[in-house]
Amino acid sequence: MLTLVCIVVTIGSLWFVGIPVTLLLSEPHDDNEMLWIAAPFIGLAAVILFLQNLAYLDVPIRHSTHWLWGLVFFLWIWLIKSKRLKIFFQDIPYHLLLSAVGIYMIQGMGLLLVGAKYYVGRAWHDQFNYVATAQFLLDLPFSSSFKDVAGSPYLFRAVSNKCDRIGQSVFHAFIAVSSFTNAKSVFEPVILLAPFLSALAVYWLARKLSLSKWSSTMAALASGLLPSLAMVHLECFLSQALAIPLLLAWPALITEAIDRLSGKWLLISSLILAAAASIYTEFYIIFLGIIVLVIFARGFSRDKRTFLRIGLGSVLVLTALIMNPGYIRAIGVILGRIALPNVLRGIYPWAFSLEGLTRLWLGDFGAGLLTPWPQLLGLISLSLIFMACCGICLIMMRRRFNTVVENFYGLYQI
Repeated sequence: MLTLVCIVVTIGSLWFVGIPVTLLLSEPHDDNEMLWIAAPFIGLAAVILFLQNLAYLDVPIRHSTHWLWGLVFFLWIWLIKSKRLKIFFQDIPYHLLLSAVGIYMIQGMGLLLVGAKYYVGRAWHDQFNYVATAQFLLDLPFSSSFKDVAGSPYLFRAVSNKCDRIGQSVFHAFIAVSSFTNAKSVFEPVILLAPFLSALAVYWLARKLSLSKWSSTMAALASGLLPSLAMVHLECFLSQALAIPLLLAWPALITEAIDRLSGKWLLISSLILAAAASIYTEFYIIFLGIIVLVIFARGFSRDKRTFLRIGLGSVLVLTALIMNPGYIRAIGVILGRIALPNVLRGIYPWAFSLEGLTRLWLGDFGAGLLTPWPQLLGLISLSLIFMACCGICLIMMRRRFNTVVENFYGLYQI
């Protein structure tokens, strides 16, 4: 029963918080399928930023969570009185949501068999750090020192980590309070959002590339079941687990904002960027790079609003920083440590190697084999990446070709 409650609260809270915020920030004419996909990402970001800013003001998440739920219930009352909610619920993408839940259950087989109270994945020590930090933010004011936690030595690690990235632990603590349990019990249900949300993000991206619903669903299923996501979960890397889906969804989201030049989508994008930075700051440069690439790509279109898009991108980044002012200094500190030598050796010793690539595609099945199997599986992994890149390029070329044909046909009719 505890496991079921934790899973339902973890998944359900994303939409329960995300739907009213999404409908409040989006345009009435937006595609409802896209909004259903965007809602859990927006809900995740809203929870983190609301509670993290209050945490910096010394409000423990045990108290601020009740304030957040009160605000969300108020938004739902406003939403129920409007006519938009009925139309929105008529367009639920059942096929996608059921597929994502199925992915969660398959990837979470260990959680279902052992139970949330005892399951620990591979018990990598990162889980201890995340659980301690979440429990600290849940129970105590942010300004608490080592002296204040002298009676709870396991919180020493949390005090030393509190000025680092804490977005993932803020959400972790929120789920613990909402589930009426502790941070340890909800760690696994929360980290298993990685394959769940990744499937939604890949579907969103595939639809933006003009793939059919069937093809997009198959791509979502394949991505959610990848061994690479299972490894992130098993190794207890909570920050990476929550950041990967946001990174996958970011190209679709930022394209929407840049193409529309909409203030509301600018705000949504800023919300996601601010939350992503607080979850896994090391991805921040990639997020900014994608903004530049999208603006650069749109600059070659017949639309001459390039400078307006550059200004929009700059405002987006600045707005994201303003949304989480207490974390701005930490961003610089964390980005400065990326260049440290051998930073990955103790965390993922197979980084930048063919074996590491094989493990991402095939999991631990590609390890410990005799020659020549490791080399063969490595070549297969490289081939899969090459095929994926070729497929994306062909899709983009086909979409570009169709756009040119449509424009030419429109000119011909004129």
